[in-house]
Amino acid sequence: MIKEYLAKLGLNDKEQSIYLTLAGLGVQPASIIAARLKQDRVVTYKHLKKLESMGLVKVFLRDGIQCFGITGTDGIKSHLEDRSQVVQEMTNLVPSIETELKQLMRGEGFVPTVQVFQGTSGIKSLFRDILFEAKNEGILRIRMITSNTFDQQMGSIALSKFMGDFFRDAQVSKLGIEIIEASGTLLPEYIRRIDPRHFDPDEFPAARGATTVFLVGTALYLACYGDSQVGLKIKQEQMSQIFHFFFDAISKNLPPPDVRPAMDPESWLQRITRRE
Repeated sequence: MIKEYLAKLGLNDKEQSIYLTLAGLGVQPASIIAARLKQDRVVTYKHLKKLESMGLVKVFLRDGIQCFGITGTDGIKSHLEDRSQVVQEMTNLVPSIETELKQLMRGEGFVPTVQVFQGTSGIKSLFRDILFEAKNEGILRIRMITSNTFDQQMGSIALSKFMGDFFRDAQVSKLGIEIIEASGTLLPEYIRRIDPRHFDPDEFPAARGATTVFLVGTALYLACYGDSQVGLKIKQEQMSQIFHFFFDAISKNLPPPDVRPAMDPESWLQRITRRE
């Protein structure tokens, strides 16, 4: 437990060993500590001076020889108080630092909260970004709503042209996908859940008003296909939370895949209202 605590204070393995050896031997010169740990004396001395600068070790003189001893929990408390004060001071300086950084980078150096993907290559980049975002955030499941109306299917190309190997790569990465389909004639009129194991991008359109929404942790993706192919990524925690709420509300009122017919949105809304 002590070693783990010292590690959290910022001590490496050698510094932890030096500290604990001092705790057992009491006040000793650097040469004794180095001999006990079978380390170079100069290197041991440098580590001891670092511990002294942190307030964890104090220097004593015995017969003109420089010796070291730990300051115990008093030294640890003092170090934490000093670090807390430094953290507060640095936190207060964040607005000033941000202003200077923006001047240096001219507003182009930060990872954008909103990203736009355009054209076929852009949409494909969007799908690659979804996989990267899921891996980066440690996401195990993404959520997806896709539109599939008869009007969109007329003269459309397959969604697989854009998705490519997205589903295969997601499966390799053991990434789960929750899929909801909004279907209808000219406009989406009802919704249903789709088993991702049976989802075939070749059977879904990528034209006219076809749109797919992905929710990946704190990132929201919108992809529109057809004549004007454009995608949008919005990474904002509060906005993603409300979309997670929408997904949860919809999912609770949908039957399992291939068990019952798709539910009309009006009846779904009436059920929600009755519950409230």
